[in-house]
Amino acid sequence: MTANQRKLVQALLYETGAVIVVTPIVVWVFDHDVASSFWLSVAMSTIAVAWNYLFNSGFEA
Repeated sequence: MTANQRKLVQALLYETGAVIVVTPIVVWVFDHDVASSFWLSVAMSTIAVAWNYLFNSGFEA
């Protein structure tokens, strides 16, 4: 496995875990349904991954 593949797998596993943990918390705290809370968690996770990628790319350059 190349370094980039390893980074991708690590990010996907980490963010999947984050979505699994954050979704029930959002449901409980904000009293929303599971579907909308899940998609909110996915959106936040996607933004976090994109920001991390951009920051690290700039830092490494």
